[in-house]
Amino acid sequence: TIRPELIDTLEGLSYRIPTLPRMATVAIPSPRYRAFDPIFGPIGKVPVTKGAMELSTSEYSRLALSGAVCTVIVRTALNPLELVKTKIQLGNDKEVNEFA
Repeated sequence: TIRPELIDTLEGLSYRIPTLPRMATVAIPSPRYRAFDPIFGPIGKVPVTKGAMELSTSEYSRLALSGAVCTVIVRTALNPLELVKTKIQLGNDKEVNEFA
């Protein structure tokens, strides 16, 4: 497994993955972060919860209904196109034409 390590250098705290070459050391941009993921960036000290809202039953129902309506519209529009595409792809298949 790859376990990143936090090292203290003259420039400040750095985050390094031992299996990568030495140049993979990255400085942590701010004391607000506990680590720096080389793929996803800085990792905060606490989970993000500030400004998180709770949905009322009415809002949750409206979001669910809008998702359902959008799904029906998209599937209704795209299923005929999928059928045409599949028929074109199978158009030269003699076995399918004889069987169908």
